[in-house]
Amino acid sequence: MKTRTAVLAIAPVYRGLGFVVLDHEATLLDWGTMDTRKFNPAACLTRTRYLLTTFTPKRVVLELTGAPSCRRKQHVRDLISDMALLASDLGFILAFYDRSAVIRSLKLDHGATKDVIARAIADQLPPIAHRLPAPRRIWESEKHSMAMFAAAGLALAHLSSNDRHSNKN
Repeated sequence: MKTRTAVLAIAPVYRGLGFVVLDHEATLLDWGTMDTRKFNPAACLTRTRYLLTTFTPKRVVLELTGAPSCRRKQHVRDLISDMALLASDLGFILAFYDRSAVIRSLKLDHGATKDVIARAIADQLPPIAHRLPAPRRIWESEKHSMAMFAAAGLALAHLSSNDRHSNKN
């Protein structure tokens, strides 16, 4: 049997994080969200450590927070940096991608919305399609499951990139 090379992508949000684990052929091995009820960096780092030790991936993929297209608030940027430091300290190889890399990997128009991106991800990864929320109306909060689609987009960007070496954050 062929050994599976796993990629773990994690996308933190205000109330927790979303994650996906893919092999090198973009086959989903696991996926989900972890809720912390409110912004709790310590709980997110505990859950990140759990994911890292459970799946022991070849590569950990996070959002590139230094990119001009990154619209994350500073406390989430700090959390992503802490996640990267934790993964690095545990000996994992890191890769970082921004929104434009996700859009390129999905072959979408530059101005694609989060809903369009999530729909394209669901089309490529049918096992998570049932978790795709309805498009958000302007007065609604973003659904927690969108974090899982954000993580999946990062993982797909990594797998489609020609340069699978880690980028600098």
